[in-house]
Amino acid sequence: MAHYWRSLAIAAVLTATLPQIFHQLKWYHIIVIYIYAPVLAFCNAFGCGHTNWSLSSAYGKLAIFTIGAGAGTSHGGVLAGLAACGVMMNIVSTASDLMQDFKTGYMTLASRRSMSVSQVIGTAMGCVISPCVFWIFYKAFPDLGLESSEYPAPFASVYYSMAKLGVEGFSALPKECLKLQESPEGETPPPVCQMPLDQAGCKSRDVHEWQGPE
Repeated sequence: MAHYWRSLAIAAVLTATLPQIFHQLKWYHIIVIYIYAPVLAFCNAFGCGHTNWSLSSAYGKLAIFTIGAGAGTSHGGVLAGLAACGVMMNIVSTASDLMQDFKTGYMTLASRRSMSVSQVIGTAMGCVISPCVFWIFYKAFPDLGLESSEYPAPFASVYYSMAKLGVEGFSALPKECLKLQESPEGETPPPVCQMPLDQAGCKSRDVHEWQGPE
């Protein structure tokens, strides 16, 4: 029973502190995340135990769309959705990581006490080492994260686009690009779709040669 109170205490601390760091992320957004996170964490851990495949990024995308759409454009929905994604992914990915580690410990007949102690030590070390490594990169490379940087962080633009889509809806997509999905099976996409594809690096020849799934 004590671990439930510890979990509630940690949740209360995060609910109070995270809005001070990300002002667009409100306290009630965090409460909503903590209501659904245990269920999603169990599903992620259960699936990871069977497949060794964590879907934490998928659950993070759910947080992007739901929290971002709920906050709206006028209240910083993009940043709120991205911050909510980070919170959700940290919760559900921790559950799957624990499942993988304890599954390995079970298969190798490792001591449960040793596994638990090592998890606590590793988590404590990560809380110190990870920010230090990020700070070193942040100070060493002033253009960190930019496309012209040596470390462009390509997933940052991907998640930003998803957050923008969650806030603005289909209006954030290029004009007429949804017609590509509306094309009947086996038919060539309409020429109006060439513009978004060309911007993505595809040639017009690739569009006309596309015949749909066989």
